[in-house]
Amino acid sequence: MKKIILLIIPILLCGCEAKYKIVLDNNRIHDEIKITEKSSIVNKATDEETNAFADKLLEGERGYEYYSRELITENDQTGYLYTYDFQYDEYSETSQISKCYNDFNITNKDTISINTSDEFLCIDYYENFEKVEIIIESNYKVIKTNADKEDGNKQIWIVNKNNASYKPIIVEFDKNQTNTKSSKNIVNLLVILALAIILIIINKTILKKDKNK
Repeated sequence: MKKIILLIIPILLCGCEAKYKIVLDNNRIHDEIKITEKSSIVNKATDEETNAFADKLLEGERGYEYYSRELITENDQTGYLYTYDFQYDEYSETSQISKCYNDFNITNKDTISINTSDEFLCIDYYENFEKVEIIIESNYKVIKTNADKEDGNKQIWIVNKNNASYKPIIVEFDKNQTNTKSSKNIVNLLVILALAIILIIINKTILKKDKNK
């Protein structure tokens, strides 16, 4: 089993959630790891405890020192955001998510595909996590996916303690075609914008005529 370093959390926290977003294009893979907890709980931690939590992620194995770290506060949540841009040929070995599966494979040829073994290892290792949300985002057309849900150009998997023993990632994108849902959304926005401009012009014309009368 691979050594699991992903998503280190302090012992004092409970009910933590994490979002792991992977953004794919032809030249690179952008990783975003967001770990948050209720601010009311985090604020009870000492500076030493929170710094130990943040720094431990960057220890140990090749690749972890690459991630940049940013303290974030969103609504009533506080946590850290880790980011890094990878090349395709290094991702299967150095990314954080590759450590959560015994087998993690990504290819970038005529299509971009990701295939993993069945078990998501990290959910059990970090007992305080309630769930981990894995998001794979791309503007390419989806050929195949076993995602739990889709949101525009995002494929989303929800991992929790009940399903982690069988939660493989299977997804494939056609690099020669764009996501039709994303394209439709852009067209719809342009249509709405055009209609708004037309309504503004008509309204101004009517007001001008009324003023002249």
